[in-house]
Amino acid sequence: MNKILRFRFHPIVLAILSVCAILLALLPLYRLTMYAIPRYDDYSYGIRFWQNLRYGFGLRAMWDAGFNTALESHYSWQGTYSSIFMMALMPGALGFEYYLLGPVLLISSMTFCTFLMVCVLTKYFLKAAPADRILLSSIVTLALVELIHTAQQGFYWYNSGVHYTFMHSMFFLLISVCVALSFSKNGIVSVLLCLAGMILSFICAGANYVTCLQGLLFLVSACVYT
Repeated sequence: MNKILRFRFHPIVLAILSVCAILLALLPLYRLTMYAIPRYDDYSYGIRFWQNLRYGFGLRAMWDAGFNTALESHYSWQGTYSSIFMMALMPGALGFEYYLLGPVLLISSMTFCTFLMVCVLTKYFLKAAPADRILLSSIVTLALVELIHTAQQGFYWYNSGVHYTFMHSMFFLLISVCVALSFSKNGIVSVLLCLAGMILSFICAGANYVTCLQGLLFLVSACVYT
């Protein structure tokens, strides 16, 4: 831009444009959520939630459905309790018109957690300026969200997406919290970050096996580095 057009963008302007690019790129992804419908395992995992709502358990229906479905799966299949708890809360149980809330959650969580992780890493390890952090975070976020291997299973199928996409987003959030904790100088902030890290570790421990394995590798590496 400098050599060809003899024009220089201010870093803040580039940062704003990059955020606008993310928002524009997300519009068609969110628009497609209107066409997502429940399928396959959505029904088997969401049946208890649907039954609880039908018989009037109210807000308790969410906890009851998630906990009992995860407990049943633990004894009969595998102990991925975090994923199965979320699978049981299939939004389609509220009505088919609400199923789009699942894809919206998956797209939003992946975008936010990726953006935050890159911002934190570039702040503490690259010492990048705020505008540069935003620009680099936007590029990485756009690449991961727009070039996902299969959007149908990663974003628009709730059961699959919540097991892999959402849980890996929680892993990205865990990385952000742990890195921020290791550089924190404030006692209160450190305590809050430590609590957040414990909760996120508990969630990632019950996620899919890839996320759990990478979480173990990251935490061991972080302990050695610290």
